[in-house]
Order: sequence, then structure tokens, then C-alpha cells
Amino acid sequence: MAAFYQASVFCFDRLLRIESSFYHEQWLMDGRPVGPFTWARQGEVAFRLRSVDSLGSFVRCYVLWTFSAPAWLRGDLSAHRFLSAARILFVIGIYMQYFMMTLM
Repeated sequence: MAAFYQASVFCFDRLLRIESSFYHEQWLMDGRPVGPFTWARQGEVAFRLRSVDSLGSFVRCYVLWTFSAPAWLRGDLSAHRFLSAARILFVIGIYMQYFMMTLM
């Protein structure tokens, strides 16, 4: 179960890297969201302290984009694939969690 959620977050982390690299202005307006995998890769203390707010932005974007894709993303095939994968993995995680609960 948790593996599906983790894979979903990994895909979303990759999506945020695309946004920060190719849609930088939009990334800044979204609050500079940084995913947990990107955050763990950066070793600087200053980056970690600055990233507390960025992780909050990550959660906000993750929840919002699960239900509605932003305009910049709709035109980018690679980004759209990562969002689709994140959504599918999230739904599978929910389904598996429900399935496991019904077995108990």
C-alpha cells in the first residue's frame, strides 16, 4: 500500500522538477514547492530550512493537482504523464488500502 503512495509522491516530485526547470515563473507563484525526494538530495542546511515552506507548497499542489491540472501542465506531454502516473498510483493506493481493510 505505502509503496503506491510513495511512488505517487516520487512522480509528483519529478513533476515539480519539470515545473521549476521549464516553468520557473509559475513555480515561483506556486510557492516554490519542493518534493521530499528533491529535498533529501540537497545537503545544504540553508536549503533545508528554506524548504519547510516549500514542502507545505508541495502538499498544497499535490492535493490541488490531484483533482485539477494547472494550465501550464496541460500543454506539456512529459509533465502530463507524470501527473497521470501520480494520480493512478494514488488511486491504486486508496483501493489497496480499502481492500486490505475489508479483509480484516
